[in-house]
Order: sequence, then structure tokens, then C-alpha cells
Amino acid sequence: MKFGYIPSQLMDAVIVPLVKCKTGDLSEVDSYRAITMSNSISKVLEFLLLMGAALFYQARRQKNDVVTASRGSFEPICIS
Repeated sequence: MKFGYIPSQLMDAVIVPLVKCKTGDLSEVDSYRAITMSNSISKVLEFLLLMGAALFYQARRQKNDVVTASRGSFEPICIS
């Protein structure tokens, strides 16, 4: 990931068409929606990248200790 390279095996996926409404016309393309079945390893990698980005953002936010309300961001309120 440091060099922006993702192996082609991680990008392989199977697209499965699912019927939206079984009572509709099944010969029309709009009657279906596509679901992508991706590789398990790519899902784990995606999760790890997401967690890493979240931890990075949280650490950076704590380091800067900036009031985000002035930027219009959502700030969660803890009620005890």
C-alpha cells in the first residue's frame, strides 16, 4: 500500500444479479440490482485500512486539541 499497488487477486470479485421484485418483468434490466461478492482477504485488508485511518484521525485530533465546532463538524455529546 505504500507504493499504491494492489495485487490483482485482491481486486477479483463476482457480481451477482438479484431480482428487486419477483412480480415485475424479469426480462428488464431495471428489475435487478447487482451485489459484488469480494474476496475475504480484501475485506480484511479494507477493514484494517479503515481502522488504521480512524486511529490516525483520532490521534491527530487529540494531538491538535482543536475545537471542531468552529469548522461546523459534528461533535458527539456524552450524557452521563
